[in-house]
Amino acid sequence: MDISSRGYCYALAVAPSGPDTVYAAGYINAAGAAARSIDRGVNWTQTPAPAETVFGLTVHPEDAAHVYAATTGGVYHSTDAGETWNRLLNRRGMRAIELWPGIPQNVFAAGDDGVLVSYDGGTNWEEMNQGLPDRPVHCLEAALLEPFSLYEMRLLAGTEGAAAYAWSFLVGIDGPGNPEHVLHRLTVRPSVSSGRVRLSLPTEAVETRVRVVDATGRVAFETLAGNNSELDLSGLAAGVYLLVPGSESGLEPARFALRR
Repeated sequence: MDISSRGYCYALAVAPSGPDTVYAAGYINAAGAAARSIDRGVNWTQTPAPAETVFGLTVHPEDAAHVYAATTGGVYHSTDAGETWNRLLNRRGMRAIELWPGIPQNVFAAGDDGVLVSYDGGTNWEEMNQGLPDRPVHCLEAALLEPFSLYEMRLLAGTEGAAAYAWSFLVGIDGPGNPEHVLHRLTVRPSVSSGRVRLSLPTEAVETRVRVVDATGRVAFETLAGNNSELDLSGLAAGVYLLVPGSESGLEPARFALRR
C-alpha cells in the first residue's frame, strides 16, 4: 500500500516484543489511516483506523498486538493489532503517545493541552504540566538513565515554538540490581512507640537519601535517612511500597506493606 500517493504517514512504531511487526498511521483522503507490516516493512496491509488523523503510535513492550494511537480527536488503543480501536481519551489535538518502560500500564499522551498521564492503562487521566510553558507538545520520548541498577526514567517533551523539557521519575521497582555493588538490603520495621516506620541500615552504610515509591511508580515520600531513622509515613494510604535508597549507597530496595 502506498500511503504517500493519497495522504501522509505521520507515525511509525515497531513492536519491541517482535520487531517483524511494524505499524504506520496518518491520514488518507482527510480521514485517519493505519497499516501493519509483519515482515519488517517489506509488505503492508491497510487496517481499520481511528476516525481522525493519527500523529503518534506506540506498542506495548510485551504484546505486539496492543497498540496506542494519539489522534487529533484523542487517544485510542487496539488489542488486536489494529483491527478494532477503542477511544481512551476524548481530547482534541493529541500528538504523541508513550508508555513508561517497565510499567506499561502508565501511559503518557501529549498535544495541544500539554502532557497527560494515566496510571491504569488509559482509564483515568490527569495533567502533568508543572514547569511546561502554555504551548502544544508535539513529541514525547521516555529514556531510562540507569537501565541495569536502580532505574531513573526521564520523560522528554518537545513543545511548539519553545524548547525540549524533561520530567524525571524514579522507576524500575523490579529492577535487577547490581549484585557486585550491593552491601545489604534495607530493613523496615514498625516503631510501636511512635506509630512510625523505623529504618535499619547495615553498619557499612552511610546516611543516604531514600524514596518511598508506591505501586504505580510514584514517589510518595523522600528524605535523608541513616541507621535507625524513623520515617513518618502516616500520610500514606494502606498498600505495598518500595523503599529505594540512593544508588550511591549500594543498598538494594526493600518492600513493605502499610495497613491502616
